[in-house]
Amino acid sequence: MVKQVNRKLCEPRRNHISETPILLVITATLAVSTIACSKEQASEPEASPAVTAAPQSAPVKKSALTKVTVTETEMEIKLSQATVPAGPVEFVVSNKGKIPHEFVILRTDLPLDKLPTKAGGQLDEKNKQLKSIAEIGDNDLKKGATKPLKTVLSKGRYVVICNVGNHFEKGMKAALTVQ
Repeated sequence: MVKQVNRKLCEPRRNHISETPILLVITATLAVSTIACSKEQASEPEASPAVTAAPQSAPVKKSALTKVTVTETEMEIKLSQATVPAGPVEFVVSNKGKIPHEFVILRTDLPLDKLPTKAGGQLDEKNKQLKSIAEIGDNDLKKGATKPLKTVLSKGRYVVICNVGNHFEKGMKAALTVQ
């Protein structure tokens, strides 16, 4: 018995023009995907099975805030610590004296006894060997006042001073080391 083949199934479709755009889109998408994947693979070196990837480094940790208590009295500055780690530092400055003071942070490589002064005993804050970092003015440090001062300090040598009147000359200075 011979079967007859349905001629409609074997004949080419007459309507194939409307399917062409869809086929083009699918073909183009596949081509772009293949190229993109092959470029990614080409740029990444292949690891041999015996080689393992190095562990990723730990995320950079933010430095903890270091707190320094500062007590100012007539002609003296006392720091709770004279050495602090590099990073953010909060100075909590209290004027326990009877007159207004200020608190100035300067970076310098000069020792305390070699700091440049002006006539009248004040520190020459504009000297090129000094770099002003931060300050609480005497209007904010009146008798009995306590003020915080936050700053970020890098490794180096610093001095803290009160430069009101002749306070610096009379001893209102202290060295600060940042490691």
